[in-house]
Amino acid sequence: MKTVSVPQRREPGRIVIEQFRGADFSTYSGNVDLKRSPDMLNMISDRNGQPVKRFGYEKIAEYDGRINGIFELATPEKRYRFVHAGTKFILCGDTPEEDTVLSEQMNDARSTAFQMSAAQKADGTGALKPTLWLLDGENYYCCDGETIEKTAESANVYIPTTVISRNPGTADPGGEAYEAVNRLNKWRKNSFLVTAEKTAEKVFMLDFCPLDADTVTAEILSASGAWVKKTENTDFTVDRKTGAITFKTAPGKSPEEGADNVRITAAKAVDGYADTIGNCTVQTLFGLSSYDQAFLTGNPQYINYHYYSHPSEPTYFPDTNYAVVGQENTAIMGYRKSGEYLVVIKENNYQDATAFLMSGTLWEDGEDKKIVYSMQQGIAGVGAVSKYCFCDLRDDHLFLSEEGVFAVTTNAVTAEKYAQTRSALIDRRLKGHDLKNAVGIVHGGYLYLAVDGVCFVADAAQKHYDGKGAEQYQYEWYYWDDMPVRVWGTGDGGKELLFGTDDGAVMRMAREKISASYMDEDRAIRAYWTTPTIDFSYGDLFKTLRYLFTRLQPYARSSFKTYIRIDGAWQLIDERTVDIISFADMDFRRFSFNTNADDLTAAMTVKAKKLITTQLRFENGEKKEGFGLQGIIAHFNTKNRIK
Repeated sequence: MKTVSVPQRREPGRIVIEQFRGADFSTYSGNVDLKRSPDMLNMISDRNGQPVKRFGYEKIAEYDGRINGIFELATPEKRYRFVHAGTKFILCGDTPEEDTVLSEQMNDARSTAFQMSAAQKADGTGALKPTLWLLDGENYYCCDGETIEKTAESANVYIPTTVISRNPGTADPGGEAYEAVNRLNKWRKNSFLVTAEKTAEKVFMLDFCPLDADTVTAEILSASGAWVKKTENTDFTVDRKTGAITFKTAPGKSPEEGADNVRITAAKAVDGYADTIGNCTVQTLFGLSSYDQAFLTGNPQYINYHYYSHPSEPTYFPDTNYAVVGQENTAIMGYRKSGEYLVVIKENNYQDATAFLMSGTLWEDGEDKKIVYSMQQGIAGVGAVSKYCFCDLRDDHLFLSEEGVFAVTTNAVTAEKYAQTRSALIDRRLKGHDLKNAVGIVHGGYLYLAVDGVCFVADAAQKHYDGKGAEQYQYEWYYWDDMPVRVWGTGDGGKELLFGTDDGAVMRMAREKISASYMDEDRAIRAYWTTPTIDFSYGDLFKTLRYLFTRLQPYARSSFKTYIRIDGAWQLIDERTVDIISFADMDFRRFSFNTNADDLTAAMTVKAKKLITTQLRFENGEKKEGFGLQGIIAHFNTKNRIK
């Protein structure tokens, strides 16, 4: 639904601003609509779209080393929170004193994670357990809440059966290829079927060699249907050079007609395979019918490759599950989901396609089924600039480019995917920052995009349309300073917005409308709203501004200063305290008898003479004080013509 803007009223002798929007840094202040601000700081829209002072933040923990990640893991029993600080991975307790360091070997770089349940046995069986899967640029980790380990070294990492129905003996062992090698695991299985003709065979040739020095295991199917484990050097010998397994006693014919009855597990590591996954830095979940496959990319050695797991098995990355996307000189930066497509977005090289569309189909051959993914070239010219700014704002799939924030959208006529800008009003200021290090998160219906100690905030509830298409709209944006965000995170089941800093602090944004919420730690927050240049609709006459009425949001403690710009200089014209009585948030040092929270209007006499144009600024910079605007009415008289 399109948002209908209520026009601001310019009546003879007065100007009324009744409805506000966000910032407009795109043009000269005289060209900005009266409902927006060409210069505002530390304001945010309330649920009615009116500008209010943002909440502050408090420090809840501090660690040695910069904060590289803040994560949560939800299980049926409890919810865990973790902090990746420097080289440490820390399980957070109820207080910092109850924290537990799970690892001190992490890579000191920004990390990323996703949650997916996994089987607790290497063969893919066993109860599913909620698990957090992490990438730190050097290793791919799994964390069950109490422990963390490298997935490639886990006892639960999936061991593929590379061939089934293989024949015993050295001549024509044959068999049917079954599963691809796991990049994360040096272990592989071969499954053999001993028929009546091969009952006396003792030699079983593996489909891979030479074998690593790790102990080989074998299992034989008994008449009862149980698998009986056999031991190397006791029950069989191994020729690691050729991959030949020789049993001292022949396993004999399969007790179940047509069923494989010998399984052999051995190791053959492929140099660099585990690193193709462990060195990735970007992840998402996607799949044919559900988001049950992990897609990883960001390996600095293979910048245009991505790898994907077997469905519902994040410890199994078949070495056939990868794709080379576009030109090798441009890196994959991230993913967005759009309908049945996974949109693979690359960095911009100003020549080649920067977005590719991947979709899956189910391939069936008798009882054999597998998912096959295909890739097609999408949009060109709009590439991503940061790996850490891929967010979904409600149903809008956003990424950050050198030109601003863009959305991957669908043209309703041609069904082609293309990008639409979402940040035109703030791009001029946004592009002045080092966007490669920008980090983004969506929380509570807002997109928070932090870079260089400032934050740009988009409100999903406020859109304005700048074209005829339903997808051609912009968000209303707000601008904050004093936001030293290195990484974003959430707490308390997503209810809390957290961030980590370069100096090891974890901060929590306040979320209650109480006086204590309006501080950054113990510092005051300076917040203000500046009107565009006002010409009073009479460009050829001098004006005298006589009265100013400011309607304000109700807070237990609030004050504001009003400034006017005359001849290019700002002058203070009034300051007021506008508290209301609140027994839940009382300060007896400034007790107020005002109980009317519906109509807080501050009236002031101005008498600013010989104005051609001017601006007004409404500001609050005090500790523990809220502040917000509801409306502005300015009364003026016209004077002589300008000569």
